Amino acid sequence: MPLPSLSPHGSTVLWTELATLVIAARLLGALARRLGQPSVVGQLVAGLILGPSVFGHVWPSGFAWFMPATTLGSMPLLSLTGLALVLILVVIGSDTDPTLIRKLGRAAVSKNRKPARVPAGVFEHRSVELRHVPSDKGPTC
Repeated sequence: MPLPSLSPHGSTVLWTELATLVIAARLLGALARRLGQPSVVGQLVAGLILGPSVFGHVWPSGFAWFMPATTLGSMPLLSLTGLALVLILVVIGSDTDPTLIRKLGRAAVSKNRKPARVPAGVFEHRSVELRHVPSDKGPTC
């Protein structure tokens, strides 16, 4: 089955999407670093701003052009997004230091378990209490 070709309008939309997303992510990533946050925080905020929650709400017709709702219109960007996700996972995997994980692993796990014990205990206590609350839908046990 041959792949559908991208129309001139579709390629314009794709390049506009890519340029806008990259520029916004770089700018807001740099701003986040200046504010003492990791650059990924700014990049995530850029994604939220350019998504349907903000951009789609403020300018619906512009968002409809920028991110077409049709499957064929959004397919090129979705394909590139999937490729980028795979590349990010490869880079993260190649930057992982196994000796550091072995050295700090036990301490990190023990630090993460302790804060989780309190909420788990509270939820367990509440679930036992709620189990005996009468319900109009029949027995709960």
